[in-house]
Amino acid sequence: MWKVCAVAMVALMASATHGADRPVAVMQQLEACRAIAPDAARLACFDTAAAAVGDASAKKEIVILDREGVQQTRKGLFGFALPPLKLFGSDDKADADRIDEIELEIRDARQGNYNEWQMTMADGSIWRTTEPLISNLPRQGRIAKITRGALGSYFLRVDGGQKVRAKRVG
Repeated sequence: MWKVCAVAMVALMASATHGADRPVAVMQQLEACRAIAPDAARLACFDTAAAAVGDASAKKEIVILDREGVQQTRKGLFGFALPPLKLFGSDDKADADRIDEIELEIRDARQGNYNEWQMTMADGSIWRTTEPLISNLPRQGRIAKITRGALGSYFLRVDGGQKVRAKRVG
């Protein structure tokens, strides 16, 4: 009856008074309502549980994301080394929705030592090459394609030029 079109739910510890278990308990309460047979009792249970979900959401104890919200969050986190928190409904199996490459517009680029570059992208992320970049140098407005490599590494290519190792620094 009451379905949340959500792919992910991130439990936030917004308040020490409620603890980390409250968001889980709120969702378990909602799920338990489905087992109640009498319509009036089930509806009363759903009303109470829905109010608790709304309250927890207003207090930022839970955040409900649709598939597009999850993808936007994944893109924003692309390049950071995060522990396996299962925040986005993924498990130990290969995740079909995993992002393996992104294309970002370069907003600013600064050359460092040994022809290594630091680039600020249009989305605000900051990437640094970890080896010399000598062709298709990064300039404002150019497109950088960043792909996931093995063992947590990343490769960056500016406008189809030379592919170099890079890491996200901000």
